[in-house]
Amino acid sequence: MRILYFYPARFPVRMYGGTPRVVQWLISEVKKRGHKVYLMALEGSELEGVELIPIKEKDTPQSIVNKVPKDVDII
Repeated sequence: MRILYFYPARFPVRMYGGTPRVVQWLISEVKKRGHKVYLMALEGSELEGVELIPIKEKDTPQSIVNKVPKDVDII
């Protein structure tokens, strides 16, 4: 399955971040099960083993939707 996670901030957060940690754990477990994972997050984000789809703070909702890969099964 091809799964896209949307996180509208920079990832990962360095000094804190309960929510980003949960997102990272979820992504890690989904990858262990053999799924392809995309992460849509602000430019400059990074996470090993996922395909990053960078967005900008000034992107419109429509421009963000247009960046979603056609083969994604779940967002």
